[in-house]
Amino acid sequence: MVGGSSPSHTTTNRYMIDKRPIYFHEGRHEYTNEFGDKFISVTTLLGNYEEKFDDSKVKIARACERIGKNPRHPKYNKYKGKTWKGLIKEWQDKADKACDIGNTKHGYLEDSVKSSSGFKSIFKSRYTKDDIVRLYTIEDILNDHNFGKLDLDYFIKCGIKDKYPKIYYIIEQFVNDGWNIYSEIGVFDFELMVSGLVDILFVRDGKFVILDWKTNKNSIMFESGYWDNDKHGNAQGYIYNDKMFKYPINRLPYSNGNKYTLQLSMYAKLIEGFGLKYVGLILCQIMHDSYKLGDDDIESNPDWISKNRIVVLPIEYKRGEIVSILGDHGLNRNKTLTYI
Repeated sequence: MVGGSSPSHTTTNRYMIDKRPIYFHEGRHEYTNEFGDKFISVTTLLGNYEEKFDDSKVKIARACERIGKNPRHPKYNKYKGKTWKGLIKEWQDKADKACDIGNTKHGYLEDSVKSSSGFKSIFKSRYTKDDIVRLYTIEDILNDHNFGKLDLDYFIKCGIKDKYPKIYYIIEQFVNDGWNIYSEIGVFDFELMVSGLVDILFVRDGKFVILDWKTNKNSIMFESGYWDNDKHGNAQGYIYNDKMFKYPINRLPYSNGNKYTLQLSMYAKLIEGFGLKYVGLILCQIMHDSYKLGDDDIESNPDWISKNRIVVLPIEYKRGEIVSILGDHGLNRNKTLTYI
């Protein structure tokens, strides 16, 4: 019973049982099994192997403050008169603003897909008590091939075809080729207690392709580094460095492109666990700096969504890196369980 006391059982047996449901607790934003055990999300798991900006932002901000006191430095004007505390607030404000814009775009697509697939009405029927939702998972769609099939006519009527034509045509091509299209499907590993939600999943003849979308102001890069902006927030160029992800994937360059690659690759690995064969990963980048409008103009322009430029990126499946991450996670998880 969800939210109740766990029945008497051993740790080994509970993770050997197949076809267990996954629940989403909206208030706590947590994913659990029927025993109340928490899953670690794909995003959180991968974050353990990233070098966080927060870990060094004070050091970077102090260095930038010193630059703003040195008229001979080439970036003097960018940081002139700014304190390190003010810079941290400025960076956070910009990050929050970019996140809001990105969430609006991602949410627009996500809600449209859910409406098209019938997800919303079916999703509501799975509410239990205390705002707990029983998620639809990869197991559900393998047992019911009709759940989640997308209606292309809806995508035309609601304007997706006009606003995001590249994304629409990708979906249309898969439909024409006989693929079943599913949305917001939970993928998981019950032994390692890892879970995630796939935006769009194409399935046909025991094979699968994943389609995802991300919003970025600048181009997605796969080389290690970061975009350098001027004082107005406009990109001046990409600064390459030698940063890597953390062990055991410490030979992989740390970049936003590789972060997205690992996320989609983790989804693929979890889906392979259900016997489906990997075919491809597709990432659609929704740019939000190509409007010939400033961000302030976009916020007051009701038609700003239609100003996006879409870049379609085929993504390499980093199976080896994912196997290493899951192996490391499994070792750490076993150590934790040993002391429970």
